[in-house]
Amino acid sequence: MNPLFLTLITLFSPPVGHTLSVGSCSSASVTQEATVNWNPLKNYQKENMKQRRQAGPPKGAAADYLLALLRFEPWAELQWHDYAKIANTGYFGDGTTGGNGGIRGTCGIALSYAVLAREFPNAPERQHRIKRVEAALRYAEETHESGQDKVVAVDGKKWGVLSSFSIKDGRGWQSSLWAGSMGFAAALLEKELDPKVVEGCKRVVAEEADWLSKKMPASGFKFDTKAEENAWQSNIVTLAAAWMSRDPRADKWLKTAKLYLVNTYTVPTDSLGKLKEWIKTQTLFPSYALENHGFYHPTYQMVAGMSLGDSYLMANIINPKMAQEILPFAEHNVKPVWQFLQGILLNSGDLAFPSGLDWSLHSFEHISYLAWLSTHFNEPQAQWAEPGLAKEILYRQAINGDGRFVGESCPDGFYREAVEARRIAIAFLHDEMAQFPVSKGLKPKNYIAHYSDAKLMVQRSENALTTVSYGTKTMALVTPLNGTTARQQFLISPNTSSFIGGDGNTKLNFFKKTKRGFRAELKLDSKTGRKSTIIIESTPEAIVFVEIPAEDSKLPSGELFLTAIENDPLTGGERKVLWNADSTIIQERSGVSAGPVSVHWLNVDNRIGFITASEGDFIYRAASKYNRNGAAEDAVVFRPAESSAPRAVIVLPGKNAKVTAKVEKSLTWTITGNKCKVDFKMPGGKKMKIKVDLNKD
Repeated sequence: MNPLFLTLITLFSPPVGHTLSVGSCSSASVTQEATVNWNPLKNYQKENMKQRRQAGPPKGAAADYLLALLRFEPWAELQWHDYAKIANTGYFGDGTTGGNGGIRGTCGIALSYAVLAREFPNAPERQHRIKRVEAALRYAEETHESGQDKVVAVDGKKWGVLSSFSIKDGRGWQSSLWAGSMGFAAALLEKELDPKVVEGCKRVVAEEADWLSKKMPASGFKFDTKAEENAWQSNIVTLAAAWMSRDPRADKWLKTAKLYLVNTYTVPTDSLGKLKEWIKTQTLFPSYALENHGFYHPTYQMVAGMSLGDSYLMANIINPKMAQEILPFAEHNVKPVWQFLQGILLNSGDLAFPSGLDWSLHSFEHISYLAWLSTHFNEPQAQWAEPGLAKEILYRQAINGDGRFVGESCPDGFYREAVEARRIAIAFLHDEMAQFPVSKGLKPKNYIAHYSDAKLMVQRSENALTTVSYGTKTMALVTPLNGTTARQQFLISPNTSSFIGGDGNTKLNFFKKTKRGFRAELKLDSKTGRKSTIIIESTPEAIVFVEIPAEDSKLPSGELFLTAIENDPLTGGERKVLWNADSTIIQERSGVSAGPVSVHWLNVDNRIGFITASEGDFIYRAASKYNRNGAAEDAVVFRPAESSAPRAVIVLPGKNAKVTAKVEKSLTWTITGNKCKVDFKMPGGKKMKIKVDLNKD
């Protein structure tokens, strides 16, 4: 290993007991707390910035992107392996031909190194970076199916497809994405790499593009969208057409690129639009919502548009004239999808996940999507969110202490780190292409929406983001907004058991907007035996859940899971649970419990209050380990005294213990005949009255 990197790794092992300040970040500013010291790294960044090429000083989020990549580099060096079976090659991660930790991870990190080499032409590390990129690309191009027959990767196999392969060959499912990163890295450093490596990368790109040119974009929007696949497939044909524009096949590649770009985000009304002759698919619901893995999935809704931005960026850097030709195809429906997604942005710049998440929480990998929207479309909400998220990336790196983006919270973490390195590099290039714009932007507006096709209700207010999902994932989340620290912002974890959770057959009886929110009625028929009618009344100050159990309804373990609370080093390392005149500190991953609390209210961190109208106990349970990728989540549960009796839970987002106690004191809960009523008063005089018919079927 380069001696310089050994020195840096030693420097980057931060002592405990010092304070980190990462500064402010526009409207989404965060005052972070940490117990690490990154001063040596800041000095390293300062020296590197002196060596940066003369393209104007990076400002705003772009400067943070470069710092994040510099922090990541020493850790990436520890993941490097020379590969003796092929001269002058090596790989990051496991080097295999399948999965995300092999060719994909290697080429993703190679792209991040290429950006650093490009941005710091006078740095003493530059030749080492170029050497790493060249060795990684040589490994990738020689182990591709188009390389020499007997040259294979560490697992004894080859990867990718040839133009002669069947279009049904499963090896081509994602190989174009990997080849796109490989080719883009080679294009960025083309004049400084071994010409044989560059030609090898072009060979791979051409073969992958030829194979894809025989296929039509896939269609699918229920359960398994094809938006993401069509989007990443656009990378390779766009790159091929831009990079090898004089090749006789360039026109074919360009046509295929347009086809995949425009068929990424498609809805039924596209059949009437300007590009209607190109539309061959439907990948989104009419509302522009997206399902993948069987539920509404913001990650894939975002990542499809992100890949469109990747394709346009590749073309714009390599062949600006061609970039203008593909522009309307790359922009197709990006803004309508963003109008949907911006409504579930949290104040940290992270996304909420109303139907849960099966990837890693707080990986912040939508950063290049925000950069594309912020710089190319000048979307004010993206401009508001991007700098804040860039600061969160630096903050989580500081918490991890070794340059990783996700760290030990993700057990299969290498590929997440590699994917994030690639996306940060691309985010930087977006900002650089736009000459490093700095804008405070505008935070998302308050709104109320019911997306009946995706079976999702949303209310955004100054106090909270409230979401109700009643599709294949039945759950509700109440997330306080306007937090100023990671501890406050990363409070609620998207556990699918939350409030009304439980997979099963959930039906909507009615939904209506009210003067200050919405009222909905759901029929729950959970696989775990919970059968009941749920009435939800949402306002900016309070969200009320009234439940009328059926006669044969059962509660798992006799408890109602209310919400999951994040509690780990990223979120401050502890939570304070308060009730009546008492409180306790819950250390992160301690496995301890608070309760049973036999009073009618509970508050967490003076940030969210819970009140129950019916008799029973609150219990707060801490996780004993990282129990979901990216986070450790504690549980707040309510154990009703009578599981078959009507019950009500009131949630007060952003309210402290004093307010919670005051609201509970004003509460009346009455059951008379076939009616029940919840009646309480909020500070400032606002009264809430909710009446429910107990004879619901």
